[in-house]
Order: sequence, then C-alpha cells, then structure tokens
Amino acid sequence: MPARPGTVTGMKYAIEAEGLVKRYGGKAALDGVDLAVRTGTVLGVLGPNGAGKTTAVRVLATLVVPDAGRAVVGGHDVVRRPARVRELIGLTGQYASVDEQLTGTQNLLLIGRLLGLSRAAARARAAALLARFGLEEAAGRPVGGYSGGMRRRVDLAASLVGEPRVLFLDEPTTGLDPHARGELWEVVKELTASGVTVLLTTQYLEEADQLADDLLVIDRGRVAASGTPAELKALAGGHRLDVRPLHAADLEKAERVLGVPAAGGLLSVPVHDLAVPPALLRRLDDAGVVLAEHALRLPSLDDVFLTLTGEPRTPAEETPAPTGEGRTPRILTGGPNSDRRDPDSDWRVPMITALSQGLTLAWRSLIPLKNNPGQFAGLLFQPVFMIVIFVYLFGGAAGGDRADAVAYMLPGVLVQVALMATISTGMNLATDIGNGVFDRFRTMPIARSAPLTGRVLADLLTLLITVAMSLAVGYAVGFRVTTDPFSALAGIGLVLVMALALSWGSAWIGLVAKSVTSMQGMATAVLLPLTFGSSAFVPAGDMPGWLSWWMGANPVSHLAGAVRGLLGGGLEAADVGITLGWTAALLVLFVPLALRAYNRRIR
Repeated sequence: MPARPGTVTGMKYAIEAEGLVKRYGGKAALDGVDLAVRTGTVLGVLGPNGAGKTTAVRVLATLVVPDAGRAVVGGHDVVRRPARVRELIGLTGQYASVDEQLTGTQNLLLIGRLLGLSRAAARARAAALLARFGLEEAAGRPVGGYSGGMRRRVDLAASLVGEPRVLFLDEPTTGLDPHARGELWEVVKELTASGVTVLLTTQYLEEADQLADDLLVIDRGRVAASGTPAELKALAGGHRLDVRPLHAADLEKAERVLGVPAAGGLLSVPVHDLAVPPALLRRLDDAGVVLAEHALRLPSLDDVFLTLTGEPRTPAEETPAPTGEGRTPRILTGGPNSDRRDPDSDWRVPMITALSQGLTLAWRSLIPLKNNPGQFAGLLFQPVFMIVIFVYLFGGAAGGDRADAVAYMLPGVLVQVALMATISTGMNLATDIGNGVFDRFRTMPIARSAPLTGRVLADLLTLLITVAMSLAVGYAVGFRVTTDPFSALAGIGLVLVMALALSWGSAWIGLVAKSVTSMQGMATAVLLPLTFGSSAFVPAGDMPGWLSWWMGANPVSHLAGAVRGLLGGGLEAADVGITLGWTAALLVLFVPLALRAYNRRIR
C-alpha cells in the first residue's frame, strides 16, 4: 500500500458535508451541520466547548458514523467508503496521540510501516519529518520525556507520515506556549502552500485569523455563521469603540452611558456611523468619566465569537439565519446517503497484509523492552516473588520436602503469572483509547482488526517471555521437567491458549470500561479468586470441604493439574479435556463480545 495513495487535486471542494446529525443519548452534538472546504485552503471551525466541533471532525475522519446527513472527503463518502477516505487523511486531535514509551523515531517508523513503507523508506520519512519539526536531537529519546510542545510536534509529524492531502487539526495548539503555537502555525502555512487542505478547529481566535481562509462558527451543534474572516467581522459591526475608565468607580457610570457591560475594565461599543464615537466620548466627559484610554478599531474575531455564541443579539436583522434557512442545497459527489450499500463497504485488506499489520502493532508493544531493558526486571519480579513466597515460605503446605514443593508449586506459578498477565491486554487497550492512539490507528488505511489483534498478539508474545523467565527461575531453584519435550511443550501451550482466551475477555473489559483503573479493578476481581481459589498452590484435599469442592470445580485447578502432569508426570487426561473445554467456551464467549465492543467503538 503506497504512502500517498490518493489525491484531491482538481476538486473544487476537498471536504463537503450537508445536514450532519449526530446524537448521544437524547442530546444532538450535531444538528444539521453544513460545511465545504475548498481544496488547498484552511477552514477554521470556531465554537465554545461542547459546540460540536470535535464531533464534526470525528465524523469527517471516519471515527463516528452520523445519524443523518452526508459527508464527502476527497470525493469519497465517509460512511460508504471510509477506507478510501482514510487513504487521503491525517488527524491530529486535542492531545498528543503518540506512544510515550516509544522514541520519536520509533513512533513515526511504526506509522510508516503500517502504511506499507519499506523499513528504509519509513526510516527516511521519519528522519525527514523529525528534522522538519526540529526534533533531531530528541529523536532517540522516549516521547514521555518530551515537553508538551515537542509531543504536539511529534503528533503532527505522525499525521504527516503518509503525506495526506486532507488534514484534520482538532485544537492542535491547546496548552502550548506562544512560541510552540507559532511554530505549528508556520507548519500549517507550509502545508497549505503545498496544496494540502486543512480543517482546523480552535478556540484561539488569533489562530483562526492567522490561518483560516474561511471560517465556520458552530454553537449548540448548529452552524451559526460562515464566511471569510472579513465577512464574519462585518457581522459584529463596522467598527468598535473601546474605552477604559481611569477609575474603577466610574465603570458603572460608563456602562449606563454606553449601554454595554464592562469586561475586565474595558467597554466595547459597536459603531455603525463614524460620527457616533465623538458624541459618545462627549457624553462620557459630561458624565464625569475620566478615560485612561480609548480607541476606534475594526471588529476582531473575539467580537464575532461573542456576538454569535453569546446572548441573542439585537436588532433581529443582524442575527444570521438558522441553519437550513435560505440555503441552496448542493449535490455532493458519490450518490445519495440512503444507499449505504456499496462495493467499497466490503473493502478488505488482504489477509497477509492484515496479519503483517497486526504483527507490526504487536512489535510496537515489545519495543519498550528494548528501550528500557530494566523492564525485564519487572517481568522477572513476579515469578521470583511467587516462587519465594509459595516454595520457601509456604512450601510445606504441599507436603514432602522442598524438591516436592518446587515440583508442585512451579506449574502453579506459571499458571498464576500467565493468567494475571492477561489483565495487561485490557489495560493497554483502555490506555490507547484514553490517550487517542486508538483513534489514530482507526483513521489509517489498515485492517479494521489490526489494533485489536495486534494488542492480543503483543501480550501473548510478552506472556511467552514471562513464562520462559518463570521456567528459568524455577530451574534455578531446582525444578526439572521429567517428561518428554512434546509433553512439556504441550503443557506450556495449554497455559498460553487459556491465557489467550482470557486475553479476549480482558480486551472486552478494556473496550467497555470507562477508565484504565476501572478495567484493572474488574479484571482483578475476576482473576484473583479464580487463581488463588484453585489448587495451583495448595492441593484441594488439604482444604475444608466447601473450599475443596470449589477448588475441584475451578477451571484454573484443572489447568494447573494438566500443566503439572505434562511437565512432571502423572498426567490425568480429564484435566487436559476440562481445560480445553473451558478454553473453547471462553473463546466462544469473549471473542464475539470483544469484537462487538470493538465494532461499536469504531463506529
């Protein structure tokens, strides 16, 4: 798949939308939004918090399906042909959607590889972008150590790896200092000069004035006004007279004279006749108001913003017509939205490509181990701790000497470490969702399943490393495999397939949980009783009757028994059969649940 597979050259409008509606519960985030962005220009979208700006971006970037209306990007319907749209676009959200455990180079290299670039081409593209954004010196450091401005630059660079022809910038300079903001402005100007079309949402009116060729003001999910900056400024009146009384005690008197409220000690009066300002100044003087300063100026976008999204203006004829009134409907290319069946709706990435993308995302999750070898100590700690606790402190519970305790406990430690490790699948998914990385992957032209399967594969590979390290620790304290290699591999395989099944359950919880903390709490509440209420560490016969019954019915007990028999002999076939049955049941239950939750997430 080429990095730049599409173009919008020759089109009058790179982005078009008509009548977009999106509801969440009973509230309309978008309520009939129309917009059009001319190719190679910047459309600035203004509006207060909660106005619907981000929802509009998410619809246009194929992250959210509208409830009604139509949108076309680069000639492709965002609902019927989302994959084609993703080939053309880049997205930078309100927060830096990059993996903070990866270096700047690794973040961009990952994006390049997912887009189908060769390793050499991806590395060259990453180096060029890092140089363009002044990040060469920091390129080899994990992004978590970057300043806020540097993270935003890496985020924008990541959205440019595929050389998009349409770029969505959702409040990209939020939280940046003026210098960093100015640097991003220069980048946007360079992009539009090269023909890139930009849709920019912002609350910084100076930013919109600097960058936007056209403006759209959204309030309460509706378009309040649209036009060029000059046209919108005209809505706020021909000029503004700003006056600031010298004495705070005169503010109330000045408000009565001018008929406008003060804001921060300043009163701003719309002026439609240049003969009015001298008369107003005389009235203030007659009232005894001494001015510290006064000025006559053209209206700013601040005035427009407050006029359109604040209190209703008077007289009524100055108020823009509501959305839909007086507009001339445009015919959007691509056919009616009611026909959502389209050959492209069944667009599929070839299986080998989808597998490659899943493995690439799995590789992403292993990079932190390379960047910080100390993380291996974290993987090693749990098996060492468990072996010390259960073999050396509580080993007598299994009966016999220490060698017998090691032989009994080590398979239980393998099972416990493996099952508890599955919590990381859901935690990592929830983290990616929370920091926007999940959305970045979803706006790329990759297999829909890649982010989910990549996550599961990554944790399976990490689990394999953990199991190997646990066996190494066990070997160091005297554990020995006494069966043939095939049986030993079968035992490890049983641990892995059960962990895989539970990873899908963890993924489901991670996709439906509201936060990483709640996900971790829910998964732990399930796995702790299963693990420590099993015969993984203590024979069921040593427990009281009711607990012995529970341990005998617990699937983790059968898994531990099967692994114990496959590694050390004395295998009971029933343990293997019950373990495989539970594994199949968990897969049948959790794979559809996880896929359903995932599909709901990506709509």
